[in-house]
Amino acid sequence: MCSKLLGVTLLTTVGLLSDNLQAKPLSCHQHFKQLSRVIETNYAGYADHGRAWITAEERKISERIEYEPTSDCYSLLSDWLTIFKDPHLTITQVKDPNMDNGRLSISASQPNIRWLSETVAYLAIPNFELSNRSTLLSLIQRHAEPLKKMEGLIVDIRGNQGQSFIVMMELFRLIETNNYQSRWHVLASKANRSYYKRLLQRFQYDNKPELESMYSNLVAKMEAYPNTWVEYRWPIAHPDNALPDLKSIYILTDNAVANAAEEFVIAAKTNDMVTVVGARTRGSLDYGEVVTHSLGDDDYHVFVPSQKRVWYQYGPIDNKGLSPDISADTNGDQIINDTYDLILSKKK
Repeated sequence: MCSKLLGVTLLTTVGLLSDNLQAKPLSCHQHFKQLSRVIETNYAGYADHGRAWITAEERKISERIEYEPTSDCYSLLSDWLTIFKDPHLTITQVKDPNMDNGRLSISASQPNIRWLSETVAYLAIPNFELSNRSTLLSLIQRHAEPLKKMEGLIVDIRGNQGQSFIVMMELFRLIETNNYQSRWHVLASKANRSYYKRLLQRFQYDNKPELESMYSNLVAKMEAYPNTWVEYRWPIAHPDNALPDLKSIYILTDNAVANAAEEFVIAAKTNDMVTVVGARTRGSLDYGEVVTHSLGDDDYHVFVPSQKRVWYQYGPIDNKGLSPDISADTNGDQIINDTYDLILSKKK
């Protein structure tokens, strides 16, 4: 009887020890090793940096982790990511109270049109959140008749961090582009392939045939050529209806404009009617389509760009941005009034 009780006690003790071992959190060094593997395997910008240089930087962080045990691990991991100088490549603590699902919360302001006169429209696009696509399409449709008589258009993208290319492309229902191309190379890693498959399923579910076709072809190429570079391009956009009276288009920018919003500026600038007013943009377009990776027991979320832009003009622009044609104070509404005056002066 005693031996049986002893056996049960030993088994229970071993079980508790096993549970404790499993529950033990990862060390900072283990988190860093995971982070390093995630970046090397999935980051579209990894190959743009020398391997020897990256290894040397890894060694520096490893030494800091070893010799500065009281240092904040999150800060050390963040410091290492900064060596790539990619504003898209970031890491957050999942339980950070200042974060929402691992990303900084973004205002959900919706697009809106305001008529400054019978022939001059002001279109504000605070962000390119995918949820705003239907709102933008509805807005354009609702103002279809007055838009046909429009002579001047002000597009305000100040503060727009460019969340979705899909929403950005809808603006070209109003603005015609000339020889504009947006080409990207996607790294077909296992995690990236899974991500693009989920995107494809989403567009199939939402019944978006043009996007389904583009992503279907991309996923097929990624499956056919795993762990290599696969090229794709966004379809060339054309206006739904001719705007025969439109003579001038002004785009308002500031230092927060980034990613798809910068892509919009580049595309729009192929139209001779477009003038950019405001301040230099942020410079965050060399890489894109961020995929979220977890470290440890969901201790950290790492946001890793899965693709890089193929530049034919303008770029690279990361941390440089796009300069405006006319510099102006971007705070408040005065920039809108001044731009409206520019449109009126052209009509005289």
